[in-house]
Amino acid sequence: MEIISKTKDLETFCKVASEKDFVTIDTEFIREKTYYADLCLIQMAFIADNNETDAILIDPLSSQISLSPLFDLMGNNKVLKVFHAARQDLEIFFSLSGFIPKPFFDTQVAAMVCGFGDQISYEKLVKEFSGVTLDKSNRFSNWASRPLSEEQCAYALGDVTFLREVYLGLKGLLQSNGREAWVREEIERLADTTNYFTDPDQAWKKIKMSGGSKVFLALIKDLAEFREREAQDRNLIRRKIFRDDALLEIAAKKPTNFGDINKLRFLPKDSQKNWIGKKILEIVENVDPSTAPIIESKSTSKDDKSSQTLIELLKVLLTHCSEISGVAQKIIATSSDLREIAVEEIPNSRTLSGWRKEIFGSNALKLKNGEIGLSVNGKDVTIVNTNRLKI
Repeated sequence: MEIISKTKDLETFCKVASEKDFVTIDTEFIREKTYYADLCLIQMAFIADNNETDAILIDPLSSQISLSPLFDLMGNNKVLKVFHAARQDLEIFFSLSGFIPKPFFDTQVAAMVCGFGDQISYEKLVKEFSGVTLDKSNRFSNWASRPLSEEQCAYALGDVTFLREVYLGLKGLLQSNGREAWVREEIERLADTTNYFTDPDQAWKKIKMSGGSKVFLALIKDLAEFREREAQDRNLIRRKIFRDDALLEIAAKKPTNFGDINKLRFLPKDSQKNWIGKKILEIVENVDPSTAPIIESKSTSKDDKSSQTLIELLKVLLTHCSEISGVAQKIIATSSDLREIAVEEIPNSRTLSGWRKEIFGSNALKLKNGEIGLSVNGKDVTIVNTNRLKI
């Protein structure tokens, strides 16, 4: 196996790869203490002609390598980049290069469309399409350590060499069942760069809360924005600034001096005394209630109870439609989609357009409008036309 640690060697491999129809790619990284993933290893493979080197490991930690040739390949529109469960890999490339590799293909998404269930593992797909049982004992290796062991290298290469067979197998299935466009739609959604960057101004939306005064909500927004911005700038995980429970406590107690800061239960002692504590006092002092975000309150009305009943029925219908179509539930509709259909008078969910409407959305609206019902016999669910039941 070849480990590339010099730019010249990477250029040579990428030049050959740029002539191929597709390359398979995976990454190994560490993300325990940093906001951005620390890239430790890159694996690539393609289907070789003659005696070409068809699979390599790239060492991004080498002081003698620039990843520019790889980024050029990732931006080459003539070469399809094949990943499995692409989201984290795409985030890494986006953070390093500023763009999403295109075009790309995600075998996990394709498998969900082809009847392999929700988020099927790479190991199961390899077993399905190549008959090989992978040894995943090195999954939790320290990929930042050098030198890498032979076992680590073999494991890493397996993540891209067998991926070639998985891709070709799924490509064949998609061509036979006519669902290639379904996968393309999901790929376009994954390619949206907003998936890979949190706007500090919108960070408050990730805080679980049920509401409060305008001052409280404005502080939540300001504190979340401060934490997100500092985490990004300093490349620290959010909890190194402060955790959500500390954020909520600060907004509730509104400390005005270091004495108040020291009484906080959830803010670490070192954070109370350093630049974090100072910034917290500044945020509290300058809070503007007019900037408070609007939080939708949860009602307990009869209509909401009826909507919850409908949501439960929609879940049953979704399971049924998933089984009939062979498409994973997660890719057909999310919990948010079901709630929108149940609650909104004129829902605008993606589930109500395209192929999703065909296999689920139309029936979901009919169920909501009382045009169909569900008959359950054990584990068997049948859609019943309610018009036939009327006398």
